[in-house]
Amino acid sequence: MENKIYMQNIYEHKCLRIVFKDHFTEPQAKEYIQTINNKIKEALPDKLCMIWDCSTMSGYDSAARVAWQQFMKENKEYLGDIWIISKNKILTTIAKAMALLTNYKLHTASDDADLMAKMANMIVAVK
Repeated sequence: MENKIYMQNIYEHKCLRIVFKDHFTEPQAKEYIQTINNKIKEALPDKLCMIWDCSTMSGYDSAARVAWQQFMKENKEYLGDIWIISKNKILTTIAKAMALLTNYKLHTASDDADLMAKMANMIVAVK
C-alpha cells in the first residue's frame, strides 16, 4: 500500500501527517525524510507538529528505525509535538521510548476521533 505525507490543520495546529502503511522500509524512510525536510523549510519559522498515523502499519526495518531516529535527532529544533495514532500498544510504547531519548513531546491517540478530542482538550487547558 502507498504511504502518504501531507499538511493538515487541526484547530490551531499546522501539522504534517505521515501515514505509514504496511511495513516501513529504509528506502521509504529516506524518501520520507527528504519530503519532510522540504516541509520543514516551508513551515519556518514555526515548528512543525507531526502526526504519525501508524494505524495500519505492520512493522518496520531496523535500518528504517535508525534513519528515522537520526532524522529526529538532527531536526529537533524544527519539530514540535508529535502525535502517534495507533491501537498497537507495543508500537506506541516503542515510540514513547524513542521520544524520551530525543526529548520530544509525544502524545498518543487510538484513532482520529481520539486525536481530535485530545488536541481540543490541550487547547482548552492552555486557555
